[in-house]
Amino acid sequence: NVLIQDGYIHKDNAINNVGKLIKELNENAEITVRTLTDNGRGFGGNVKIIKDREKEILDTYPKKNIQFLFEKNKKTLHERFIETENFIINIGAGFDAYKSSQILKETSFSLNKK
Repeated sequence: NVLIQDGYIHKDNAINNVGKLIKELNENAEITVRTLTDNGRGFGGNVKIIKDREKEILDTYPKKNIQFLFEKNKKTLHERFIETENFIINIGAGFDAYKSSQILKETSFSLNKK
């Protein structure tokens, strides 16, 4: 199981980088993407950015077991990390901070054993 947590994966760079990570994960992995709702990020009204991004990921990787969890409050989703069964990988900045061509090549992170 893999948990990808970043409240701000609605931006193009972020969604591209999350997609690249998902592509590299094992076909049998259960993947959860935990992020903020549009209201949680401060995009109120009828703007449905994150639902479009969810659909984009699910349509791009139909054979992957991907679930999205949406939080409504920034305070419940502060840290950005990737969690596996054995490790928590703190990515520091969000997925949107890395250029798409560099996410799997030049990313610095900290690795903590659970």
